[in-house]
Amino acid sequence: MIGQEDLFNFSQQEVKTIVIRYGATARSRFDSSNKLISFDKIVETLSKGEWECFITKRNESEIQISVPMADSAGQVDLVVEYNEVNHLFEVKVHFNQKTRYRASVSLPNQDFCLIQKARFAFVDLQSGWPNFSDLAAMNDLFSKASELEVSPDIAGETQLEIWNEYVEAQSQLIDRLHEPFLLIDEPQISAEKARSGDGVYRYKVECRLRPQNHNEYEPLREKLSEALSIDSEFDSEGTSLMKLDDIYRGLDSVIRREFPDRYERDENIGCILRIRPFTKAEKIQETKSHLGTFAQRGVYIVIHDAKV
Repeated sequence: MIGQEDLFNFSQQEVKTIVIRYGATARSRFDSSNKLISFDKIVETLSKGEWECFITKRNESEIQISVPMADSAGQVDLVVEYNEVNHLFEVKVHFNQKTRYRASVSLPNQDFCLIQKARFAFVDLQSGWPNFSDLAAMNDLFSKASELEVSPDIAGETQLEIWNEYVEAQSQLIDRLHEPFLLIDEPQISAEKARSGDGVYRYKVECRLRPQNHNEYEPLREKLSEALSIDSEFDSEGTSLMKLDDIYRGLDSVIRREFPDRYERDENIGCILRIRPFTKAEKIQETKSHLGTFAQRGVYIVIHDAKV
Protein backbone atom coordinates (compact mmCIF):
# COMPACT_ATOMS: atom_id res chain seq x y z
CA MET A 1 0.00 0.00 0.00
CA ILE A 2 1.32 3.43 -0.86
CA GLY A 3 0.70 4.95 2.54
CA GLN A 4 2.60 2.18 4.35
CA GLU A 5 5.85 2.63 2.43
CA ASP A 6 5.68 6.44 2.43
CA LEU A 7 7.43 6.50 -0.95
CA PHE A 8 7.00 10.25 -1.42
CA ASN A 9 7.70 11.49 2.12
CA PHE A 10 4.06 12.26 2.82
CA SER A 11 4.67 12.22 6.56
CA GLN A 12 6.99 15.22 6.21
CA GLN A 13 4.62 17.30 4.08
CA GLU A 14 2.49 20.17 5.29
CA VAL A 15 -1.19 19.23 5.14
CA LYS A 16 -3.20 21.61 2.95
CA THR A 17 -6.96 22.05 2.90
CA ILE A 18 -8.65 21.63 -0.48
CA VAL A 19 -12.17 23.08 -0.61
CA ILE A 20 -14.40 21.79 -3.41
CA ARG A 21 -17.77 23.24 -4.44
CA TYR A 22 -20.42 21.02 -6.01
CA GLY A 23 -24.12 21.10 -6.88
CA ALA A 24 -27.07 18.80 -7.52
CA THR A 25 -26.25 18.42 -11.24
CA ALA A 26 -22.74 17.17 -10.51
CA ARG A 27 -24.09 14.69 -7.95
CA SER A 28 -26.79 13.27 -10.23
CA ARG A 29 -24.46 12.98 -13.22
CA PHE A 30 -21.83 11.16 -11.19
CA ASP A 31 -24.38 8.75 -9.68
CA SER A 32 -25.92 8.00 -13.09
CA SER A 33 -22.60 6.79 -14.51
CA ASN A 34 -20.97 5.29 -11.38
CA LYS A 35 -22.71 2.25 -9.92
CA LEU A 36 -19.96 1.22 -7.50
CA ILE A 37 -20.12 4.24 -5.21
CA SER A 38 -22.30 7.33 -4.82
CA PHE A 39 -21.09 10.91 -4.89
CA ASP A 40 -22.36 11.48 -1.35
CA LYS A 41 -20.32 8.49 -0.15
CA ILE A 42 -17.18 9.96 -1.69
CA VAL A 43 -17.88 13.30 -0.02
CA GLU A 44 -18.44 11.57 3.33
CA THR A 45 -15.26 9.50 3.01
CA LEU A 46 -12.90 12.24 1.82
CA SER A 47 -14.18 14.68 4.44
CA LYS A 48 -12.58 12.52 7.15
CA GLY A 49 -8.86 12.40 7.78
CA GLU A 50 -5.89 13.25 5.58
CA TRP A 51 -5.26 11.92 2.07
CA GLU A 52 -2.39 11.38 -0.32
CA CYS A 53 -3.24 13.30 -3.50
CA PHE A 54 -1.71 13.15 -6.98
CA ILE A 55 -2.44 16.36 -8.88
CA THR A 56 -2.17 16.62 -12.68
CA LYS A 57 -3.00 19.27 -15.26
CA ARG A 58 -5.82 18.59 -17.73
CA ASN A 59 -5.95 21.95 -19.51
CA GLU A 60 -5.51 25.65 -18.77
CA SER A 61 -8.56 25.80 -16.47
CA GLU A 62 -8.89 22.27 -15.04
CA ILE A 63 -6.74 20.05 -12.85
CA GLN A 64 -7.28 16.47 -11.73
CA ILE A 65 -6.85 15.37 -8.12
CA SER A 66 -6.42 11.58 -7.90
CA VAL A 67 -6.98 10.09 -4.44
CA PRO A 68 -6.40 6.37 -3.69
CA MET A 69 -9.07 5.14 -1.26
CA ALA A 70 -7.71 2.32 0.88
CA ASP A 71 -11.11 1.25 2.27
CA SER A 72 -12.54 0.43 -1.16
CA ALA A 73 -9.24 -0.46 -2.87
CA GLY A 74 -10.25 2.03 -5.57
CA GLN A 75 -9.43 5.57 -6.60
CA VAL A 76 -11.43 8.73 -7.18
CA ASP A 77 -10.31 11.23 -9.82
CA LEU A 78 -11.70 14.68 -9.00
CA VAL A 79 -11.62 17.00 -12.00
CA VAL A 80 -11.95 20.54 -10.69
CA GLU A 81 -11.87 24.05 -12.10
CA TYR A 82 -10.34 26.90 -10.14
CA ASN A 83 -12.62 29.91 -9.59
CA GLU A 84 -10.52 33.07 -9.45
CA VAL A 85 -13.35 35.02 -7.80
CA ASN A 86 -13.91 32.93 -4.66
CA HIS A 87 -10.57 31.03 -4.90
CA LEU A 88 -12.26 27.64 -4.54
CA PHE A 89 -12.27 24.53 -6.72
CA GLU A 90 -15.50 23.47 -8.45
CA VAL A 91 -15.99 19.83 -9.38
CA LYS A 92 -16.73 18.97 -13.03
CA VAL A 93 -18.72 15.88 -14.00
CA HIS A 94 -19.62 14.87 -17.57
CA PHE A 95 -20.96 11.32 -17.45
CA ASN A 96 -18.08 8.86 -18.07
CA GLN A 97 -15.47 11.60 -18.44
CA LYS A 98 -14.25 14.18 -15.94
CA THR A 99 -14.75 13.25 -12.25
CA ARG A 100 -15.03 9.47 -11.85
CA TYR A 101 -14.35 6.51 -9.60
CA ARG A 102 -11.98 3.68 -10.55
CA ALA A 103 -12.36 0.19 -9.13
CA SER A 104 -8.56 -0.11 -8.93
CA VAL A 105 -5.71 2.28 -8.21
CA SER A 106 -4.07 3.81 -11.29
CA LEU A 107 -1.69 6.57 -10.27
CA PRO A 108 -0.49 9.16 -12.80
CA ASN A 109 3.08 9.37 -14.03
CA GLN A 110 5.23 11.15 -11.43
CA ASP A 111 6.86 13.23 -14.18
CA PHE A 112 3.53 14.97 -14.81
CA CYS A 113 2.06 15.40 -11.33
CA LEU A 114 2.34 17.11 -7.96
CA ILE A 115 2.11 15.00 -4.82
CA GLN A 116 0.37 16.63 -1.88
CA LYS A 117 -0.98 15.58 1.50
CA ALA A 118 -4.39 17.19 1.99
CA ARG A 119 -7.67 17.24 3.86
CA PHE A 120 -10.89 17.89 1.97
CA ALA A 121 -13.90 20.10 2.62
CA PHE A 122 -16.99 20.05 0.38
CA VAL A 123 -19.41 22.98 0.17
CA ASP A 124 -22.40 23.84 -2.02
CA LEU A 125 -22.25 26.34 -4.87
CA GLN A 126 -23.60 29.20 -2.78
CA SER A 127 -21.02 28.88 -0.01
CA GLY A 128 -17.62 30.46 0.41
CA TRP A 129 -14.70 29.68 2.71
CA PRO A 130 -13.68 31.93 5.62
CA ASN A 131 -10.06 30.81 6.09
CA PHE A 132 -7.83 33.10 4.01
CA SER A 133 -4.77 30.92 4.59
CA ASP A 134 -6.55 27.98 2.95
CA LEU A 135 -7.60 30.19 0.02
CA ALA A 136 -4.03 31.36 -0.50
CA ALA A 137 -2.77 27.76 -0.34
CA MET A 138 -5.28 26.66 -3.00
CA ASN A 139 -4.27 29.53 -5.25
CA ASP A 140 -0.64 28.49 -4.87
CA LEU A 141 -1.54 24.85 -5.54
CA PHE A 142 -3.40 25.72 -8.75
CA SER A 143 -0.52 27.96 -9.91
CA LYS A 144 1.98 25.11 -9.48
CA ALA A 145 -0.34 22.62 -11.20
CA SER A 146 -0.82 25.03 -14.12
CA GLU A 147 2.93 24.96 -14.77
CA LEU A 148 2.89 21.17 -15.30
CA GLU A 149 2.83 19.55 -18.71
CA VAL A 150 -0.26 17.59 -19.71
CA SER A 151 0.49 13.87 -19.56
CA PRO A 152 0.01 11.75 -22.73
CA ASP A 153 -2.77 9.77 -21.01
CA ILE A 154 -4.79 12.87 -20.17
CA ALA A 155 -4.13 14.37 -23.61
CA GLY A 156 -5.60 11.20 -25.11
CA GLU A 157 -8.65 11.42 -22.85
CA THR A 158 -9.16 15.06 -23.87
CA GLN A 159 -9.06 14.14 -27.54
CA LEU A 160 -11.59 11.37 -26.86
CA GLU A 161 -13.90 13.87 -25.11
CA ILE A 162 -13.72 16.18 -28.14
CA TRP A 163 -14.48 13.28 -30.46
CA ASN A 164 -17.43 12.16 -28.33
CA GLU A 165 -18.86 15.68 -28.38
CA TYR A 166 -18.50 15.73 -32.17
CA VAL A 167 -20.25 12.37 -32.51
CA GLU A 168 -23.04 13.55 -30.21
CA ALA A 169 -23.51 16.72 -32.29
CA GLN A 170 -23.64 14.68 -35.51
CA SER A 171 -26.16 12.30 -33.97
CA GLN A 172 -28.43 15.20 -33.01
CA LEU A 173 -28.15 16.60 -36.55
CA ILE A 174 -29.09 13.25 -38.08
CA ASP A 175 -32.06 12.91 -35.74
CA ARG A 176 -33.23 16.38 -36.73
CA LEU A 177 -32.96 15.56 -40.45
CA HIS A 178 -35.12 12.46 -39.91
CA GLU A 179 -37.96 14.50 -38.45
CA PRO A 180 -40.99 14.83 -40.77
CA PHE A 181 -41.87 18.09 -42.50
CA LEU A 182 -44.93 19.84 -41.09
CA LEU A 183 -47.36 21.21 -43.70
CA ILE A 184 -49.66 24.21 -43.35
CA ASP A 185 -52.33 22.79 -45.68
CA GLU A 186 -52.94 19.87 -48.04
CA PRO A 187 -50.43 19.44 -50.90
CA GLN A 188 -51.57 20.31 -54.43
CA ILE A 189 -50.74 17.80 -57.18
CA SER A 190 -50.56 18.90 -60.79
CA ALA A 191 -49.61 17.07 -64.01
CA GLU A 192 -47.09 18.43 -66.49
CA LYS A 193 -47.25 17.21 -70.04
CA ALA A 194 -44.28 16.54 -72.25
CA ARG A 195 -43.27 19.18 -74.81
CA SER A 196 -44.46 16.95 -77.62
CA GLY A 197 -47.89 16.88 -76.02
CA ASP A 198 -47.86 13.11 -75.77
CA GLY A 199 -48.95 12.15 -72.27
CA VAL A 200 -47.94 13.34 -68.85
CA TYR A 201 -44.25 14.06 -68.40
CA ARG A 202 -44.27 14.32 -64.62
CA TYR A 203 -46.38 15.19 -61.60
CA LYS A 204 -45.53 18.16 -59.43
CA VAL A 205 -46.43 18.38 -55.75
CA GLU A 206 -46.66 21.83 -54.23
CA CYS A 207 -47.08 22.39 -50.53
CA ARG A 208 -46.51 25.09 -47.97
CA LEU A 209 -44.20 24.13 -45.14
CA ARG A 210 -44.69 25.35 -41.61
CA PRO A 211 -41.76 27.59 -40.62
CA GLN A 212 -39.28 25.49 -38.65
CA ASN A 213 -37.88 26.55 -35.35
CA HIS A 214 -34.13 25.89 -35.50
CA ASN A 215 -33.65 26.57 -31.81
CA GLU A 216 -31.79 23.56 -30.42
CA TYR A 217 -33.80 23.86 -27.20
CA GLU A 218 -37.15 23.35 -28.94
CA PRO A 219 -37.44 19.64 -27.92
CA LEU A 220 -36.99 20.66 -24.29
CA ARG A 221 -39.59 23.43 -24.59
CA GLU A 222 -42.09 21.03 -26.20
CA LYS A 223 -41.58 18.39 -23.51
CA LEU A 224 -42.05 20.92 -20.70
CA SER A 225 -45.27 22.15 -22.31
CA GLU A 226 -46.56 18.66 -23.06
CA ALA A 227 -45.71 16.92 -19.78
CA LEU A 228 -46.02 19.71 -17.21
CA SER A 229 -47.89 22.54 -18.97
CA ILE A 230 -44.89 24.82 -18.46
CA ASP A 231 -44.91 27.28 -21.33
CA SER A 232 -41.53 28.95 -21.47
CA GLU A 233 -39.45 30.07 -24.44
CA PHE A 234 -35.69 29.48 -24.77
CA ASP A 235 -33.44 31.80 -26.74
CA SER A 236 -30.51 30.60 -28.86
CA GLU A 237 -28.25 30.64 -25.78
CA GLY A 238 -30.63 28.48 -23.72
CA THR A 239 -31.78 31.33 -21.47
CA SER A 240 -35.36 31.23 -20.24
CA LEU A 241 -37.52 33.07 -17.70
CA MET A 242 -39.16 30.57 -15.35
CA LYS A 243 -40.57 30.38 -11.86
CA LEU A 244 -38.22 28.91 -9.28
CA ASP A 245 -40.59 26.01 -8.60
CA ASP A 246 -40.81 25.25 -12.34
CA ILE A 247 -37.00 25.07 -12.47
CA TYR A 248 -36.48 22.65 -9.59
CA ARG A 249 -39.60 20.49 -9.96
CA GLY A 250 -40.10 20.78 -13.71
CA LEU A 251 -37.00 21.64 -15.74
CA ASP A 252 -34.54 19.59 -13.68
CA SER A 253 -36.74 16.48 -13.66
CA VAL A 254 -37.39 16.64 -17.42
CA ILE A 255 -33.69 17.05 -18.23
CA ARG A 256 -32.75 14.21 -15.89
CA ARG A 257 -35.46 11.87 -17.22
CA GLU A 258 -35.72 12.75 -20.92
CA PHE A 259 -32.48 14.48 -21.98
CA PRO A 260 -29.63 13.44 -19.65
CA ASP A 261 -27.09 13.33 -22.51
CA ARG A 262 -28.28 16.45 -24.33
CA TYR A 263 -28.90 19.31 -21.93
CA GLU A 264 -27.31 20.61 -18.74
CA ARG A 265 -28.71 23.37 -16.56
CA ASP A 266 -26.27 25.97 -15.31
CA GLU A 267 -25.89 25.72 -11.55
CA ASN A 268 -26.17 29.50 -11.19
CA ILE A 269 -29.67 30.97 -11.51
CA GLY A 270 -30.27 34.62 -12.39
CA CYS A 271 -33.05 36.60 -10.73
CA ILE A 272 -35.21 39.50 -11.93
CA LEU A 273 -36.62 41.70 -9.18
CA ARG A 274 -39.59 44.03 -9.60
CA ILE A 275 -39.19 47.15 -7.46
CA ARG A 276 -42.01 49.64 -6.87
CA PRO A 277 -42.39 52.62 -4.51
CA PHE A 278 -44.62 52.43 -1.45
CA THR A 279 -48.16 53.63 -2.04
CA LYS A 280 -49.59 56.43 0.11
CA ALA A 281 -51.83 53.94 1.90
CA GLU A 282 -48.80 51.79 2.79
CA LYS A 283 -46.90 54.82 4.07
CA ILE A 284 -49.83 55.78 6.30
CA GLN A 285 -50.14 52.18 7.53
CA GLU A 286 -46.45 52.20 8.40
CA THR A 287 -47.04 55.09 10.84
CA LYS A 288 -50.02 53.38 12.45
CA SER A 289 -48.11 52.28 15.54
CA HIS A 290 -47.08 55.88 16.21
CA LEU A 291 -50.39 57.65 15.62
CA GLY A 292 -53.03 55.24 16.87
CA THR A 293 -55.76 53.20 15.22
CA PHE A 294 -56.74 53.86 11.60
CA ALA A 295 -60.13 53.48 9.99
CA GLN A 296 -60.67 54.30 6.32
CA ARG A 297 -64.11 55.51 5.22
CA GLY A 298 -64.42 56.31 1.55
CA VAL A 299 -61.88 58.96 0.72
CA TYR A 300 -61.53 60.02 4.36
CA ILE A 301 -59.05 58.64 6.88
CA VAL A 302 -60.05 58.94 10.53
CA ILE A 303 -57.45 58.61 13.28
CA HIS A 304 -58.59 57.55 16.74
CA ASP A 305 -56.69 58.27 19.97
CA ALA A 306 -53.93 60.02 18.13
CA LYS A 307 -51.17 61.39 20.29
CA VAL A 308 -49.44 64.43 18.94
